[in-house]
Amino acid sequence: MTWLKYQRPNPFIIALYGCVGFCMMIMMIGIGQFDHFEPRHFVSLTLLSVLMPLILKTKNGRFVGFAVLLSSYAIFPMFSLIGNIIPYRFDDKLYQLDTWIFGQSLPLYFTYRPVWLSEYLALCYLALFPLQILSCYFWFKNHQQHYQLFSFGLAIMFVVGYMGYLVIPAQGGYLAYPDVFYFPNTGGYITTFLINANKPLIVGIDAFPSLHTGFAVLINGFFFVKKYHKIGLALLPITIGLIISTQYFAFHYGVDLLAGIILAISILIFISCYQKVQ
Repeated sequence: MTWLKYQRPNPFIIALYGCVGFCMMIMMIGIGQFDHFEPRHFVSLTLLSVLMPLILKTKNGRFVGFAVLLSSYAIFPMFSLIGNIIPYRFDDKLYQLDTWIFGQSLPLYFTYRPVWLSEYLALCYLALFPLQILSCYFWFKNHQQHYQLFSFGLAIMFVVGYMGYLVIPAQGGYLAYPDVFYFPNTGGYITTFLINANKPLIVGIDAFPSLHTGFAVLINGFFFVKKYHKIGLALLPITIGLIISTQYFAFHYGVDLLAGIILAISILIFISCYQKVQ
């Protein structure tokens, strides 16, 4: 009987309510630490208070991809408050696992540090947000069905990745082991900008998985999956540089990088299968 036929939910709606629900949870935990609020937390709370009602009005899905990205950046400062109530860190375990897999922690292999390389990798690392926004705009303007799946993938990466911060909180090599990992690096204006811009964004539990890696692989991989090979190839130098930069600057351990890649590939497979069975 047709009325018994299962109708798969619209990915836009899943992304919409999944992100809103997750943001609300993080907001409530953060507000519980109100005594520790800094200016960035007030900014985060204000942005989220404006974003949440706007997101809920985008049920037609037109701006969900952009809303997901803005929500992920707006909610990020709240994790520094959550870090205050999590009494443990997994840096020692990740460091040991890194050593077991790679012989030594992966960032320690980057001993060649010329200024030009530091500048290029810093630029690649900073390119993530423009890459996210521009790819969202591309799919939005050129292919609504692909934009729908792309937004769905972004939402999964955002929620699952941030859940990783809560389950396996870790600071990252340059913060947890400043005497072991070389940071900051030699470099010019771009490297200096990255170092200075990163300081006020530190939350202390955002190493595992590497979402810079995850988002970069997801974005680049999605272009290949959807047969936009020329764009995919054009983005490869940025994507590869971005992935390397997470180790070069010791923001992440090697296992964080692997987790980001595995998460991105899993999402690409999932949304491809999701599309086929619709």
